[in-house]
Amino acid sequence: MTSKKSQTTIDNPQKASYVWSLGMSKTGTASIKAALDLLNYPSTHASTLYSSPTSLSQSWTRALRAKYQPAKYPHLKAYTTRAQFDTLLSHPGSQKYVAVTDVPAICFAEELVTLYPESKVLLVERDEEQWCSSFYKTVYRPLSGRANLWIAWLDGGWLGPVVACHLAWLEGWMGIPSSSSSLSERELEGRMKRCYREHYELVRRITPRERLLEYKLGSGWEPICSFLGVDVPRDVRGEEVMFPRVNEKEAMKVKIDGVVRKGLLNVLKKVGRFGGMVMIGFLAWWWVQYRIRISLQYE
Repeated sequence: MTSKKSQTTIDNPQKASYVWSLGMSKTGTASIKAALDLLNYPSTHASTLYSSPTSLSQSWTRALRAKYQPAKYPHLKAYTTRAQFDTLLSHPGSQKYVAVTDVPAICFAEELVTLYPESKVLLVERDEEQWCSSFYKTVYRPLSGRANLWIAWLDGGWLGPVVACHLAWLEGWMGIPSSSSSLSERELEGRMKRCYREHYELVRRITPRERLLEYKLGSGWEPICSFLGVDVPRDVRGEEVMFPRVNEKEAMKVKIDGVVRKGLLNVLKKVGRFGGMVMIGFLAWWWVQYRIRISLQYE
């Protein structure tokens, strides 16, 4: 699927109150988040869950399960009001967000577009085949890795809730089980691509034309700033700040390394002295094996 050309004709130049960047993961979401932050639109991102209270991950998990797996979780109440989403965007102990990028927020595209009529929507797309390959290697495989799931299970106080949130959108929204053993490679690829296509079709269908900007990475500040009704950011010398360009593959690798390392340390703290030396030896061996696998995975 090819992206439409970035729109630069703006029908509504008033400054946007909320910005929803609803492109799929691995479509430059980290760069868009960095750009929105520079424009004073604090933005959520998949990575922000790791630095937020675990209760935020748990709230997103409940919302995801209520929407996408109601039969399995009939006791959960669906998120259908603006007040409910305000609690997710202004969660106690975390930053107040007025913009979103990446999962889990984009799983609620229809609710966000409808419940916040003053919001504006950014949409970044990339070649479907390239996206599928990148998503599989750098998102799905780390999330579904047995070792990572094991560490998350042991570290139920921090890593567990975050991983549970990611598995909730992976299984509920994308229809992909956390273990690929039940799906053939062709079935797995088919589900990824189907979700990708359906998501972009949905966003385009529900968003009024005047509230949508299909942005092409590399277009710089002008399309986004004109669309949002804000000035291009400048430094203390008055020079234009360079548009952020985040290497998502490297950033994801660093993030996963840090997350797994912290999870391991949390597990060791729980083990304590008794059995600690045996556990340390085992985890040291596992860490070496993990680093070998992760290095090959991101090549």
